[in-house]
Amino acid sequence: MKKGNWQGYILVAFTGLMLGMSASAQELNITKVTTYRVKPDRSADFQAEIKEYNAVVKKAGASHAYTMWSSLTGATEFYRVDEYAKYAELDNTEDPKLKEVGADLARIGLRITNCADSIDRVYYRGRPDLSLPPVPEIPKMVRVLKAKLQPDKVEAYVTMKKEYIALLKKSPPKFEAVLQGRYGTSQWEFLTLEGINSWADLDVPEPADDPARKFNFSSTQTERQYDIIRFRPELSYIPGTSTN
Repeated sequence: MKKGNWQGYILVAFTGLMLGMSASAQELNITKVTTYRVKPDRSADFQAEIKEYNAVVKKAGASHAYTMWSSLTGATEFYRVDEYAKYAELDNTEDPKLKEVGADLARIGLRITNCADSIDRVYYRGRPDLSLPPVPEIPKMVRVLKAKLQPDKVEAYVTMKKEYIALLKKSPPKFEAVLQGRYGTSQWEFLTLEGINSWADLDVPEPADDPARKFNFSSTQTERQYDIIRFRPELSYIPGTSTN
């Protein structure tokens, strides 16, 4: 994704990979990331409108979950992450439970749009073969590595990543997931999402026996950029949890 459109690149694999303790969640393999580049003076308004939108959706009893994230680096951006098992689900945009509140949601949606300078949508596919098993809780923060691969180095990257993940599985459980660009961005773009608890985690030096030292991932890449994003439970809608 272009830097100007989404510096958090999230997103974060998210509802499915992050909440993927159930079989159904593990089947979610399509990630839609909607990026709102919010006007700096409208951030509070944007968040208030999102909360109002979620309240209407919750009252109507909608079943589709989504998470919200905000950038801690780069521009003032918020990201809505939706997960799907099949592209066919994107054809079914009308939830019967939301029919009676459709007009309300449209009005709120317009106010949300007016808070943003731009809105961008990108689709990624999950790469569970390059990711750790799902964890039961969504990380508080995520360090996102956006890497664009050399087309002739993709196979080498995948091979190294599989070996690396196999080594990580021997360590204590943590969140690490990989997404690959599908629509709206380059297919050679890979996102590595690493869960962290706080900025302080970045002060901890890498151990001498860090498995990553064995692999020269940069040799397969033309671009690398790290960003930090934060989970916003108060702006997310996850039926059956305390985040909504």
